[in-house]
Amino acid sequence: MLADVLPLEETHIARRWSRAHQTPGLSVPVGAGVRGPVLLDLQTDGPHLLVAGTTGSGKSEFLRTLAAGLAAGYPPERVNLLFIDFKGGSGLGPLTGLPHCVGMLTDLNANGVGRALVSLRAEVRRREQLLAAAQAPDLTAYESLALPGPPLPHLVIVIDEFRMLVEDAPAALKELMRIAAIGRSLGVHLVMATQRPQGAVTADIRANVTSCVVLRVQSDPESIDVMNSRLAAGIPRDRPGRAYLTRGNEAPEEFQTATMAAAAAPAAEADPAISVDTAREVLTGPRAAAVTVTDSWHGASVCGQPAEPTPAEAATPLVEATVRLWTARGGAPPHHPVADPLPALLPYPHPAGPDTWPLLAGPAAAPDAPPEPNEPNDPPDTVRLGRVDLPEEQRVAGLRWSPRRHGHLGLVGGAAGAADAALALTVAQLLSGPVEFHVYILDAAGRFGAAAACPRTGAVAGLAELRRAVRVLERLACEMTRRVAGPQSQDAPPLVLVIGGWGSWVSAFRSGPLSWAEDLVLDIVRDGSRAGLTVVMSGERELVTSRFFAAIPNRVFLPVGSTDEGRLAWPRLPELEPVPGRVAVFGAFVESAAATGHAGQLFEPVAPAAGHWAAVPVRVRPFRIEALPALVTVAELRKRNGTPAPGSTAAADPDPVAPGTAPEESSGGQPDSSALPQRPSSHRLLCVGVGGDELMPARVSVPAGSVSAVLGGAGAGKSTFLAVLPDLNPAVGFLRPPKDGTDPEHYWSELHAMALAGTLDRTAILLADDLDQQSEHTNALLLTLNSLGWAVIFTAGYGASLQQRVPLALNARSQGRGILIRPRTLMDGDLFGIRFEQEASPPPGRALVVSEGRAKAVQLAGPEGLRTG
Repeated sequence: MLADVLPLEETHIARRWSRAHQTPGLSVPVGAGVRGPVLLDLQTDGPHLLVAGTTGSGKSEFLRTLAAGLAAGYPPERVNLLFIDFKGGSGLGPLTGLPHCVGMLTDLNANGVGRALVSLRAEVRRREQLLAAAQAPDLTAYESLALPGPPLPHLVIVIDEFRMLVEDAPAALKELMRIAAIGRSLGVHLVMATQRPQGAVTADIRANVTSCVVLRVQSDPESIDVMNSRLAAGIPRDRPGRAYLTRGNEAPEEFQTATMAAAAAPAAEADPAISVDTAREVLTGPRAAAVTVTDSWHGASVCGQPAEPTPAEAATPLVEATVRLWTARGGAPPHHPVADPLPALLPYPHPAGPDTWPLLAGPAAAPDAPPEPNEPNDPPDTVRLGRVDLPEEQRVAGLRWSPRRHGHLGLVGGAAGAADAALALTVAQLLSGPVEFHVYILDAAGRFGAAAACPRTGAVAGLAELRRAVRVLERLACEMTRRVAGPQSQDAPPLVLVIGGWGSWVSAFRSGPLSWAEDLVLDIVRDGSRAGLTVVMSGERELVTSRFFAAIPNRVFLPVGSTDEGRLAWPRLPELEPVPGRVAVFGAFVESAAATGHAGQLFEPVAPAAGHWAAVPVRVRPFRIEALPALVTVAELRKRNGTPAPGSTAAADPDPVAPGTAPEESSGGQPDSSALPQRPSSHRLLCVGVGGDELMPARVSVPAGSVSAVLGGAGAGKSTFLAVLPDLNPAVGFLRPPKDGTDPEHYWSELHAMALAGTLDRTAILLADDLDQQSEHTNALLLTLNSLGWAVIFTAGYGASLQQRVPLALNARSQGRGILIRPRTLMDGDLFGIRFEQEASPPPGRALVVSEGRAKAVQLAGPEGLRTG
């Protein structure tokens, strides 16, 4: 037993710890030989050790004994243990509770091996820097100096089944041998154990490993290969734990390895064929009472004897004693050369206070979830995305992105919608964080409809609102230009453009007349950072191959669900486990740069707390790009304009001719000339509905002598528009179309006569309905009235022959004034030579106002009776 050669009582451990710094070397008893306890000094006999032994020879028990002896003999500030166990952790797992243990790596895949080697390389570099700073040639000299620097304990790396590591990751051997070559001066020791040493022990291992412990092996060649002797092949099967220790060129020393398990009480009758004697009894004296062997050295008893404790049970007293001692001494957790791996599931952490993302509601973090790494210097605009593995720095850090400090962010998914959850996590924090961002969202997947209720949201546009989405880009580009050209204002809130599903957007842009919108995105990505405008974009292959992708400095790749073809344009990624949320990250928001990026794990999706968007504080209202309403009534628009309601004194109808009456029916047909204005108004603005980014009243200019064409199909609402126009503009004089049953030619002839007589109000605007269905004489009369200086607004249907049937259409075309109500095809704009984005199912009253060759979407006002449902 180990206790026979190294007392494990707490008082003995404390005594050895207290004088460990005065004891040279790193000696530990590992068993008993013919001359007494056998000591192995990893500093003088090593610094590295090779352990060989076939199944059932006691190899794993020896490794536990060696590690336990080191823990019982030296405090954690002198010795640390790192376990690499290819048995799934069953061999060395019972000792992970020791305060000396700085990690347990089990059954590593190629990714895990590479990560561990990078971390060990960083540990070597850290130790070299500490020794250089202290001007110490090796660890022994460093320990002798009374320096205020951090303690630098010996690091013993115990590898069980070393051959499996070499076979699974051949490149790992070269790195391990590099560590072995410089390990003596740095205090790094390798203990490598294997069942089949033949072929695994290379020339590099022989050159760096001069001591070995060989338990029973299968054949003479294996024994000769390790210790240059056949002795180990001759160890009987019923002698588990029997071994030979060779130090350099010295002769092999036979000994019985100690065990942590307490022997059972001697049996009254034991079968000598299957009994094992204690090491001291066999090697130092005559055979005494035999100890019954269990069926697998630790397990169910044979011949009715009590079972020996399991390795975990045997290690528990030592683990508890060392933990109590280390806690009583106020010891801090030792430095971990290999950080814990990224978790497969990472719940979003609970808010730390009222100013930390207060409106996010996600799944509760598991009680045993590792705490979020503390970053006290994070700026207030930091967005927490998850965690990132930094093996070259021996730690797992928080994956954080700051728009103002790091710049644009690209989220690249391997499958459609793969990056949606990460985008939602980012947007939720931008809208609810302590820094006021004004956010504009182009949402191809329809995930952010609720975000429109947030006071910090300027717009949320979907694929069905393509023209509005382009308008968002136009406004942001104009704002960017204004900020870059002028002095920077400290009060201007930072802007964020969020584009979800770039592939869908670029397809929509290129399929119609709005392909130039892609250039707007390029301009914003290129110059936005100088104006406080940051872009967050998600997509798939189309995003990686876009013209502006090189200008996005921070990138997150989500390879789960991707194909080899889809990753053709991707950079080389680190090895990643195929778990949801596992990503590869590149860019300035990762604290350590690497050519192949770093592995990361995103937080689980979170959602804004229900009903709390309105509680987000806003210092400056963002400029908004609203969607046009499906209906706006005259009453609503008059209320918005502050126009008095019809019938009030302030809203007296200024029309010189009563609506719907013939000229001879108004005041004797002879208006008072003294009441007529002497000069026609040169500029009038008529309210026709709502439009623009902020849904302000939409107005059209109607100068004297101008012609405006209102075009629309049958039932589009042309007549309704003319009917409500005077109600919307009570301060303007109108001459309404004739009532039903009135002869249009007679009506317009009388007006023509009044105009020639000078009795017709020259400021009045003539309204003519369905002019394409009127006679040539009527059209000629209106053409004459227009030539005399009266402004005309007429309605007509779409058609290629409109200019032949309605002469005034040529005037409207030349002046570029008109309204297209619910246009259905691109040819509906041929009269004005414009192209526009077609709306699939426009609501009643949806129109385009044409002015100076440009079209602007508006919602025309309608009477209250149109509101249904």
